[in-house]
Amino acid sequence: MIMKISNVTVKGQITIPKEIRDILGIHPGDRVYFESSKDGIIIKKAYNKKISDILLSAKPFNNDVNEAIKNIRDEWH
Repeated sequence: MIMKISNVTVKGQITIPKEIRDILGIHPGDRVYFESSKDGIIIKKAYNKKISDILLSAKPFNNDVNEAIKNIRDEWH
């Protein structure tokens, strides 16, 4: 596990340390999301594709809509 410290600016901004950006595959222009947990905050790389791109690249599925939704959610995460 890598632990780094970053300062918060007066605007509430932080810099994500390079080592962490490399691990998460974060590049300029990428989006991240913050998720609170009982132990603190989790930072993850946000999925940057548009829904239309996802649907165009989705694998064919049978007529079960619930299964199709589950498959799309599984691919999203």
